[in-house]
Amino acid sequence: MKLQAKVMGRDLETIKVKYKEKDKEVNKRCKADKQQWFDNKAKEAENAANTGNSKRLFDIVKELTGHRIQRTHIKLANGKFAKMHNEEIKR
Repeated sequence: MKLQAKVMGRDLETIKVKYKEKDKEVNKRCKADKQQWFDNKAKEAENAANTGNSKRLFDIVKELTGHRIQRTHIKLANGKFAKMHNEEIKR
């Protein structure tokens, strides 16, 4: 019984070590792929700028910076700004 527990413990340790190695490998590949994607987008942006394609350039910049939704502030009758969505609807 004790011998079996020791053997299982060793197997568990080797599994943990292999998992850590694979995890590091996946993370390295993800970083490399992300860097390659950014480099490709930068080249596309340069080509769009050189050819004068401002729409494509704008689309690439928008894609790289992310989509942000600007929320407009609605002023209530008492002069304060609405903090909740239902307050905006009541207005």
